[in-house]
Amino acid sequence: MTSSQLQAFAELVPLSASSHSTTLLRPNLRHIICEPRSSTSAPALIERRIVVLSFDALLGHSCFSFGSARSNDYQLPFPGEVAPHHFIMFFHQQKRILYLRNTSPQGLYITLLGQRSRCIQSCCEPVEVAPNMLISVGGPSGVKFEVVTPTSFDSRLRERNLTLHFDLMHYQSGPPYCDASLTRKVKRRRSTTEELGTMKRQRVRELNDCSSRLLTDSSNVEIKRNWGVRLSHLLSGFFRAKAN
Repeated sequence: MTSSQLQAFAELVPLSASSHSTTLLRPNLRHIICEPRSSTSAPALIERRIVVLSFDALLGHSCFSFGSARSNDYQLPFPGEVAPHHFIMFFHQQKRILYLRNTSPQGLYITLLGQRSRCIQSCCEPVEVAPNMLISVGGPSGVKFEVVTPTSFDSRLRERNLTLHFDLMHYQSGPPYCDASLTRKVKRRRSTTEELGTMKRQRVRELNDCSSRLLTDSSNVEIKRNWGVRLSHLLSGFFRAKAN
């Protein structure tokens, strides 16, 4: 058993030619293992390329996404049948259960073992992932997978991976207890920026004033020399504040 399988929270067995072709795509190769596997719904079918959904791939993401767009975690390159972001898999933080959610207008067909197929059209209806669930996209001849959840796993390792997953999500989104300190930092940074802007505008006004006085006063050479020195000081201070 490889390390990716030890860290896997689900596996997808391709059940159609379209789904098998997705295992050959370069962006999807990081999720593929080569191991013979038979399907529960079609025992005669032996698939040798399996999609492994691991905690390593989920780390730092709120979900594992599927669709025709390249931004998905697993790409299904069939724009006519598959939406850019078709469906996702995610864990419920309190229940620690894996869920499936349709995120496309086309819908998602799922079949539970011993039950009839049904289409999920709503984007707000998460479905709990059950062992040997069949997922179909784009009709009977479209992309079709069988979801295999691990039956034997280290519960402590699974819980540690889930805890790390949710802790990282919580850290990236910003914990609630940091809101007050972050607000103070933002306000302090904003006030500092406003003060610098005020100083720069004041220096620009002084520069304009110096320039106008230097140009209009041509009778007194000493005054011109003094204003020239002051103008050079103001210019150096202005550019120093601008650089900071």
